[in-house]
Amino acid sequence: MKKIGLLVLAVVLALGLVGVGYAAWSQNVNATVTVNAGTLAASGYSTSGTAFDSYGMKDATYAVANAGYDTVTVTLSNAYPGTFTVPFYLVNDGTVPVGSVSIANVNDAGGYGAVLYTAITNSGPWDVGAYISGTFTIVVPSTYMTPGGTNTYTFNAPITLGQ
Repeated sequence: MKKIGLLVLAVVLALGLVGVGYAAWSQNVNATVTVNAGTLAASGYSTSGTAFDSYGMKDATYAVANAGYDTVTVTLSNAYPGTFTVPFYLVNDGTVPVGSVSIANVNDAGGYGAVLYTAITNSGPWDVGAYISGTFTIVVPSTYMTPGGTNTYTFNAPITLGQ
């Protein structure tokens, strides 16, 4: 009987140790974490000047203006049929580096058939405060000319940023 009592005591102690071991290995840790994400933002750097067509003629003028953190406005004045090149600059106004930038190709806001194409000339990533440069190519058709032969075209081009 003494052996059975010792055996029962040993089994009870073993089960107790198994319970303690299980409790030690199954503890949960809860943590509260606050993550502050950065912001991606770029704005157009206002510029203006003479727009050159594909033949090197320079009668047209351009203005590039910031229209908020997601749009740049380009105005081409005194334009005639042809292809014009306009430089642009954006600045990384966000709090994190920008990995990629795209500006949509758009038609002019007046519906005259002119099209703005975009090319980014320096590759990312761009640190906070860095300038992103590129060129707009504007194609002016001959189908919608006003008397006197020139028009003003305005483009509102959306900016898309990535990381």
